[in-house]
Amino acid sequence: MVKKFNTLFSFVHSVVKSVHVVSETKDAPQAQSGLHSRLSSQLKACSAAALLAVGGLADADAAVVHWQNANLLIPNNIDGLYINVETQATGSAGSVVAGWDINPYSATSLTWFNATGTGMMRFPGATTGSAGNLAQGTVIGGAGVTNNGFATSFGSGAVTVGSAPGNWQLNSSNYFGFRFVGADGGTKYGWGRFVIGASISGADRMIAEIAYESSGASIVVGAGAVISCTAPSLSGLVTDAGCSGATNGGVDLTATGGSPTPLSYLWSNGAITEDLLNVGPGTYSVTVTAGTCSTSASYTVGTAAQAPQPTIACYQTATYNNTTCQWDVTGTQPAQPTGLASWQTATFNTTTCQWDVSGTPPGAPVGGTVVYDNSASSPMRNAVVVLKQGNTEVVRDTTDATGAFLLPLVAAGNYDVVVTPNTPWGGVNATDAVLILRSFSGSAPLNGIRLTAADVNGSASVNSTDALNALNRFTGALQTFSVGNYAASTSSYTATGTGSLNVSMLCYGDVNASYQPNGGFVRTSWKDLSTQGVARITSGSYEVPLFVSRGVQPAGVSLELQLPEGLRVLGVRASEGLRANQVVYHQEGNRVRMAWLDESGAELKAGDVLCYVQVEGSTEGVWRSSTEVELANVLGEVQPGVELRMPKLSSSLGVMEASVYPNPGRGLRTLSLELSEGMGVAVRVTDALGRTVYTHTAGTLASGTHFLELNMEGWPVGSYQVQVLGATAGGKTHQRSITVLQTR
Repeated sequence: MVKKFNTLFSFVHSVVKSVHVVSETKDAPQAQSGLHSRLSSQLKACSAAALLAVGGLADADAAVVHWQNANLLIPNNIDGLYINVETQATGSAGSVVAGWDINPYSATSLTWFNATGTGMMRFPGATTGSAGNLAQGTVIGGAGVTNNGFATSFGSGAVTVGSAPGNWQLNSSNYFGFRFVGADGGTKYGWGRFVIGASISGADRMIAEIAYESSGASIVVGAGAVISCTAPSLSGLVTDAGCSGATNGGVDLTATGGSPTPLSYLWSNGAITEDLLNVGPGTYSVTVTAGTCSTSASYTVGTAAQAPQPTIACYQTATYNNTTCQWDVTGTQPAQPTGLASWQTATFNTTTCQWDVSGTPPGAPVGGTVVYDNSASSPMRNAVVVLKQGNTEVVRDTTDATGAFLLPLVAAGNYDVVVTPNTPWGGVNATDAVLILRSFSGSAPLNGIRLTAADVNGSASVNSTDALNALNRFTGALQTFSVGNYAASTSSYTATGTGSLNVSMLCYGDVNASYQPNGGFVRTSWKDLSTQGVARITSGSYEVPLFVSRGVQPAGVSLELQLPEGLRVLGVRASEGLRANQVVYHQEGNRVRMAWLDESGAELKAGDVLCYVQVEGSTEGVWRSSTEVELANVLGEVQPGVELRMPKLSSSLGVMEASVYPNPGRGLRTLSLELSEGMGVAVRVTDALGRTVYTHTAGTLASGTHFLELNMEGWPVGSYQVQVLGATAGGKTHQRSITVLQTR
């Protein structure tokens, strides 16, 4: 139970809990140092071998676990490969490899990222940097273990490539040492062999084998490795490159008889695959290794004969491409003359390589305009206007910056009018869906081109199906309408030698004509919504609430949100105060669009939940909204000044987290609580002089997210301290204090 306030404020905590947040950010490693000579390395190997000979490490070797044919390819990206040494489980993320120990990664280097308690052994004598390239026989262990008089030292980060002792070598095997925490909680020591091709950051790099001492004793590099082996026999089938500059040659290599398997391959160009693919002319050597036995061979890739030159047109040129081994034919036919009248015909002359234009002009010109059917009659620029008779095009023109066009020399008669705008479809959201429903119900009938634009499925009637299609097109769940993108005010014209042709256009679904064809609905920014506290990330799926900043009566809701990268939306649920009958949403990448209708226009107060977004994923971060957020009332009128708020997602919260929204502000506030366990909760507010101005006992609350009302209506302007006090059933108490500003 919640104790009296004076008792809680004088209570001395007997237990101080230290929260340690482990960050998985992969820091840039320090450069490895080490100045020992090759002679010192050889002496060290001899010393370690002597220890083995007299039984100094007999117990350790008896417990060596050798992952002989690991052959783990290391991706050249930020994730790399997560490895559990004991279970031999691997994966591209720590979350999918339980108890992972080591993580080699990076697209620009080879960097080691380690779990808690894990470290990569530096070259003897080095005290900074990452894994060293160790000589066989080097002893890997904890306190008291030395090599050439140097104590063992462990670290992480990027390795150093070079010629100095301890540096990593390209086109070679490199030995590394490490320590890790086993499943039994004890520290283990191990070694591994890392094969690297021509580049430290290339795709041809892998861990060939790993060994560790399961008892926790020291281990020497090479302990547990298989000694007996049989060298393989090699044969290769060469495919020549297409030409001197091509890279489509290769060697189909076959290795037989080698053991132990699988075999490892290292080509002179750094490739580590069995077959050599996509190479140019040249001689390539390969070494195939079985255990400690190997066989080498060389193969020469030649060039193929050049193909004959193709037949080309008068305006074309053929050039042989020594990269693709083909003839590149360039040159395009001269463009057909533009501005031709309907009575003109253009024919390409292959002798002169020019267009011949012929024809006799009839009829009289027809002019007019194409505009968007909004209040500004925005001109439709670069729209193509065509007159047709049946399937035959008679004449066409393109509108200028004012939407005007001129069709030259049109003969008297009846024509079909086809207008093709040059601007994309847009302007449709839940507000239009509300107006479509109002027209269907008869409360606000649409007419003319607005009624035509409402019939988005071309059924010759307007109803709730059209409203639902408008919602789906806004969210992206529906990519097109069956009727197309634009409705026109007219589809026919009778030419008499006089008069003009004026056409109004409207995007299908945009019944309130909100679209601006010359630059409307441009998304300029994303707004951070994370002023509504913090929500805990849980395993599986969970819901994140979306709040409104002020009172609103939403009948049509259109939202576009940006999620933290990696989250997947499983569903959208309108809050209990709304009666949304068609909630639709569509996610693309880390963006989700959602829309729904509530024809009753339910009342929401400031701080109320608009909807809940059900997601899964463990990504921390904030939610953002785009400029395409719009709430409309039952009359289809846009509600201005409505801001949205969502809690920030975090997986590293304390036992009790608290925040107040809006802050600063005035009147009714929301106190958001995130509890990791159930506890009794009480709230006290003091003013700038320390006087208690408000108290509230919330009682015992279960673990999870809770929202409490904090009504500061009528309070003087100034600063206040909101103190949240909690007491668990076990007697532990927790306190959070938030500074809240009251404005006019």
